[in-house]
Amino acid sequence: MPGINRVEPYSALADVYQAAGMADYSAGLAPRLLNLAFEMEWTGRSLLDLACGTGELACWFSGQGFRATGVDLSPAMLRPATAKAQEDGLSADFEVADIRAYKPDSHVELVTCVGGSLNYIPKLSDLEAVFRLARASLAKDKLFAFDLFTIRGLAHYQNTERVVFDNSDILILEQNAFNYESLLLTRRFTILRYSERSGWQRAEEVHVLRGYPLQAIVSTLLKAGLKVVRTMSMDFAPIESQQDENHVFIVASPEG
Repeated sequence: MPGINRVEPYSALADVYQAAGMADYSAGLAPRLLNLAFEMEWTGRSLLDLACGTGELACWFSGQGFRATGVDLSPAMLRPATAKAQEDGLSADFEVADIRAYKPDSHVELVTCVGGSLNYIPKLSDLEAVFRLARASLAKDKLFAFDLFTIRGLAHYQNTERVVFDNSDILILEQNAFNYESLLLTRRFTILRYSERSGWQRAEEVHVLRGYPLQAIVSTLLKAGLKVVRTMSMDFAPIESQQDENHVFIVASPEG
């Protein structure tokens, strides 16, 4: 059995993220998101994707002629993002930065943050900082679109284990534990990789996600100068009972 290498979140996952299909969510969401924006009579040609990961969403928008920028805290995740942009001849730019403190240098028409990335924000004051960044980045009457897991959605994973991906040379395991008092989901990934040169290598990452009441999300958006335009399920249908949703999609716009 290989020794365990305990690393920061997304350090080891970055190398297997695309091969394991973990980037497919953002890639599939991109065209649906653009169609949704058009249905809302939105117009624009620029995108800022916060917590962009391996860059699928930003690269897709760049391929549609958008000026696209992706920002992520993990240099390891941005390496495949930059490589994909270069290989496909895209003009998407990627920057290593904490989305709570990132300083945009120009306005855009669309800001996104998808894949449950906001659940990684540890407290409401930090979440407000992200929302203020989105507000400062947006041109007048434009859109901030994001998803997040509800408290119910995170609790759904309580005491669960699953195989995320398994082929001949990559195995990814996931173990989950949810704390109802702190509203924290602790997710442990075990990543096993095989190569002929070094044999099996094992790494572990611990990810901590926080659940927020949707009322707190709405009030924090308002404090940051944003108003909710739509709250939807992940198939973009209007939500009738928010308490029954595990994963929600929200579109906001600058107030005033």
